[in-house]
Amino acid sequence: APVGLPAPVIPDIAIVGASLWDGTGRAQVANAVTLVRGDRIICAGSAGECLVPQGARVVDAQGQYLIPGLIDSHVHLRFIIDGSASEQLALDLRDLLAQGVTTVRDMGTNPAALLARVQALPASPRVYAMQLVAGRSFFFGGMNGFRVTRTARGVVFRQPPAKTMQWMGWTPIMYTRDIDPDSVVREAQAAGAMGLKLYAQLDSVSVRQLVSAAHRAGMPVWGHAWVQPASVREQATAGQDGVVHAAGLAGELFSVEDRDTLVNDGDLQAATAL
Repeated sequence: APVGLPAPVIPDIAIVGASLWDGTGRAQVANAVTLVRGDRIICAGSAGECLVPQGARVVDAQGQYLIPGLIDSHVHLRFIIDGSASEQLALDLRDLLAQGVTTVRDMGTNPAALLARVQALPASPRVYAMQLVAGRSFFFGGMNGFRVTRTARGVVFRQPPAKTMQWMGWTPIMYTRDIDPDSVVREAQAAGAMGLKLYAQLDSVSVRQLVSAAHRAGMPVWGHAWVQPASVREQATAGQDGVVHAAGLAGELFSVEDRDTLVNDGDLQAATAL
């Protein structure tokens, strides 16, 4: 508002007539009233519970259903395309809102860059970012930077996976046992991440060290099932909070050596085809 003039009063919004399912466990409420003030829902229930204030903007939702915002707990939002961050981000977030998704958790990205972009948008779901962490061999190759891998098909030269991530604009952190795990957590927190996502090439000791450090800082830890050489059983025993791509649970049917072969051959799907 111009200097000296009061800020304009934004009226309450009353959504009336919808069938309300509020997720609390109570029965569906027919012909409900939901009151919104600013960015808060101040009342949601029957017409007797939520009286429409004078001057409210009334939205007629007869014949429709009203539910809490949905949460998408596994998205990847930010990519580098043609050398710059894609403008698709704003469209993706707008589409998520239009579909009723009001909160998302990004499971692999550059947290600082993503969150800065989101904060600049006029409207967006709440976005929480996880910080990727992986072991040394995820980042470094041998011959001329390439990983030389012997597979059932012969010798294969592969680019370290971290390099592909970096080209996409993601910022994985390398962890080895001689690195202070608390420093990894501090780096993740400085980037705005809400937790760690363990990605690959981490042994059970490394998983335990990272989980302990994150939990000391009040951060959750999720990870792929598995993060070879650590198995998902070892991740769970270490106190990891959850796993993603749960088809990888089939890795528990294989020995450490067989899992190594699957990783080296690039044939992880074989583990889920049983």
